[in-house]
Formats: sequence, structure tokens, C-alpha cells
Amino acid sequence: MGRFGMKWLIARVALIAAGLLLAAEVSLAQDLEVGVIRNCSGTVNVVRNGDTVAAVVGESIRDDDVIETGADGTIGIVLADASQISLGPQSEFHLEDFAFEPLQQQYSILGRVLQGTLVYISGDIGRLSPENVRIEVPWGVIGLRGTRLAVSVEGS
Repeated sequence: MGRFGMKWLIARVALIAAGLLLAAEVSLAQDLEVGVIRNCSGTVNVVRNGDTVAAVVGESIRDDDVIETGADGTIGIVLADASQISLGPQSEFHLEDFAFEPLQQQYSILGRVLQGTLVYISGDIGRLSPENVRIEVPWGVIGLRGTRLAVSVEGS
């Protein structure tokens, strides 16, 4: 193999390696912890990527997780910005999007209460960028303008 062929091969291998590293970084970013379960009692499940697992204190919460509580279930979650989310029995909550990147000034909480009760106490995102905190319910959107909210959604 001549000089030109070797340089071409090295450049191609480097490009493939860079692509693999970028793909791994994107995959890791999607799996980042955005919160943690601080307390949990009764029947509580986390649905992640189509898999349902029992909620456990200390377990991470990630973007796009759905938290479901049974008739005897309650859960308390603390997000990375120190926001607190509590769910009562027979609740279903979808954490659709969470971004807390102060260096890039990216702040966002988007959650959907599908049924049950939710109490939200704002953390840093609510203080720094309250317009980027949105809790959706079947009849509309609740925008944060204070530090706490409670909502109850009847099941279908």
C-alpha cells in the first residue's frame, strides 16, 4: 500500500472512530439521570423505554420516564435543579423533558399529569426561568408563576 493509500485508510478509520464516539455520547446523554426517587411507598412503577420496573428509593429518573402509582402508592422525586415532585395514589405522570444546563442557560421542565394528584415545588428552574416550567393536564397547561402547585386529574 502506497503512502496515499495509507493516509486515506488512517483518515477513514479516524472518521469512523469519531462517529462512534459521537454516537456513544448522544446515547449517554439520553440516559442521564435528571432526578432521583427520594421516597416511595406502596405500588409504584417507572416505565422507561417500554419496560416497567418497580420504583426503588435512590433509583434515577430520566427524561421520558412515566411514573405510575397504584391504589396504595405514593412517590417523591427530587430533580437535578432541586425541584420536588410528589404523586399520590392512582397517579400517572410523564416527565417528557427536563433540561438544567446553567452554563448554556438551558432550562426546561415539561411534564404531563395523565391522572391522579401531583404536587410540584419549584427549584432552580422555577426561580431562574419560570416560563420554562410547564405541567400539562388533559384540559390545558399549567404555567408556573409561583413556587408551588397542586393538581388533581380524574382518571378516564
